[in-house]
Amino acid sequence: MGKKWNTILVVVLIVMIGYYVYYLVAQKNIGMDLLKHKKNVAMANISGVNGSQTSTINVTFYNPNSQGSALQPITSTVQIASGYQDYDLVKLIATTYIAQDSGWVDPSTQVLNVFVQNGTVYLNLSSGFTSKMDTSDHAQLIINGIVNSIIQNDTNISQVALLINGQVSSVISKFTNNQQFFTSDLTSVSGSSN
Repeated sequence: MGKKWNTILVVVLIVMIGYYVYYLVAQKNIGMDLLKHKKNVAMANISGVNGSQTSTINVTFYNPNSQGSALQPITSTVQIASGYQDYDLVKLIATTYIAQDSGWVDPSTQVLNVFVQNGTVYLNLSSGFTSKMDTSDHAQLIINGIVNSIIQNDTNISQVALLINGQVSSVISKFTNNQQFFTSDLTSVSGSSN
């Protein structure tokens, strides 16, 4: 009977190792920086912010104007679960920014994942986010819009890494000289003195 149990334990161990390896390979698509710090990374619950109590907060969104020449700050009041975390706020901002349908971001774009670590947001979006980036100026305006909307509303965030379907985007790289991390840039905000 001892040999039978040893065989069963070995089979169970092999299956568990197989699942662990599968998990690591599947996670490779969210970017190498995330894998290096996997244990310390917080992940937003993409199905929604949990909690029964809500808070009302003001959020300033930086949307491209109709000419595509500057960003316009627009302050909106939004509901969020009381006791929210940085990733909850980032998810809410990104989702609302996309849903505003300014004409610059495909409204079918989905927020796939949000990770926050040490002041850096890893924002994983679907490919619709880059579908309207046809020039460097438009790309910079769209990127600055979502990055400013996140950083200017969350003092714990200092930079944003944009991933498309879990990968560094060739479209974003093409228009930003391979820049991977973005900080707030208010120079394109209409009426800005920066």
